[in-house]
Amino acid sequence: MKASGWYQVMARKEIILLFWDCPYCGHKHIPGPTRRCPGCFWWRDRTVNFYEAPDSVVLSPAEVARYAGPDWICKTCGAANPETGEPREQLVCGKCHARQIDFGGGTAPLETLPTGVEVERHQPQSSSHGNLRQRNPGLPTSPMTRGVVAYSQTSNSSRSWGTPIKLVLVGLCGCCSFGVVTAFSWLITRPTVVTAEVLRRHWRVEVPIEEQRPGSEGGWTLPAGAYNVRSEKRQKSTRRVQVGTRTEEVRVSYEERVGTREQCTTVSRGDGTGERVCSDEPIYETRYRTETQRVPIYREEPVYATWYTYTIVRWRPLRTAVAEGTEDTPRLPPDVKLATHPYPQRTLSPKETCFVDAKVQEVRYTWKIACAEYNLVVTEQTQTFWKKPNSDEVTLQPPQ
Repeated sequence: MKASGWYQVMARKEIILLFWDCPYCGHKHIPGPTRRCPGCFWWRDRTVNFYEAPDSVVLSPAEVARYAGPDWICKTCGAANPETGEPREQLVCGKCHARQIDFGGGTAPLETLPTGVEVERHQPQSSSHGNLRQRNPGLPTSPMTRGVVAYSQTSNSSRSWGTPIKLVLVGLCGCCSFGVVTAFSWLITRPTVVTAEVLRRHWRVEVPIEEQRPGSEGGWTLPAGAYNVRSEKRQKSTRRVQVGTRTEEVRVSYEERVGTREQCTTVSRGDGTGERVCSDEPIYETRYRTETQRVPIYREEPVYATWYTYTIVRWRPLRTAVAEGTEDTPRLPPDVKLATHPYPQRTLSPKETCFVDAKVQEVRYTWKIACAEYNLVVTEQTQTFWKKPNSDEVTLQPPQ
């Protein structure tokens, strides 16, 4: 938990200069109130996103007062124009010089750049222009001019390829490692090609037989149809029961305020400036202290329940009938005669298993093979099989 005490957060508001990047030529770090790109003279419009930079200076009240509201958008060409407080019928777009009065004398409000939208904060770059007032003392005192804010144009920052190359190399290393492991696993488990001389084919068919007879069983519940029931109390489980307490020292964590940090949020005012709200928020660290606590003492106690023993009639395994043969005999299940006395009997589905006796380099093997491929194997001929390591099953390789 956090340390006791109330901390009041005092918010500070200030108006700062924002910046934008030209989407047409890529020119970076253009002061927000600037209407046209210094590189290609593209006139900014509603698609421009303002952002805060480390050199976003705080504007004086006189600089803020230069504008009466967010930029308005020309209804003809879409260019952004400064709001100067002039009447609607006197507004003329600085880009296309179109009057903003509607046909027929309408007075529908103009579209303006959005306000209250939180802007991103860009980190400083090696080619950034820096603080306009500190690095370019010859510039006008105020960046809030109505036209283009003049400043010396610098070349666009060169693209840094170091990080992408490192990421690509790391990705390639990871892919190679995964590929090596996968390939090694595949080499261990992949089937191998075996050429063998087929000596003989044979098969076995098993038919399980069950008998419906009574038998003794036991359990914690009593099933339907049970008879000769007997019951007794047995321990089924254990449970923990508190029998007292003891005193012990434990380390307890708590949060202690060790300082403050400034948290700022900036939203666009729609004219190339932003309102930045900052507050000092407390910083907490986790600390530990030793406390004396009373902890419970438990013991294990047995839990008893009723155990039933009973007799119940079920289908139970009796025996397995087996038929075996070679390729000269049809693969048929054994002829089973079922009895009805003293207990009824039934058969389950037969299970077929097929074998191939083969010789590889004077060594004789007996392999299992799918019965669907059994008839495709030719005795006294050399054939090619697929065989997995540590397995006695093979698959017939189809002819190329």
